[in-house]
Amino acid sequence: VQVDLGSDLIRVSVDDNGKGFSPEILKESTNLGLKLIRERAEMLGGSFEVDSAAGSGARISFAVPAKV
Repeated sequence: VQVDLGSDLIRVSVDDNGKGFSPEILKESTNLGLKLIRERAEMLGGSFEVDSAAGSGARISFAVPAKV
């Protein structure tokens, strides 16, 4: 887990070395966890990114403005 509290942006990144998954599955999933993080980050004018592939772990990151 990495957190960067910059003067303009707050960035959070979570990496793991697990089994990974296809990011496309998030579009079809009924699991609300990552969907809610994406929606809230974008609602605040930020961004959300998933970098993962089956068999290679995952990195979930988001950034939001430090001053909303």
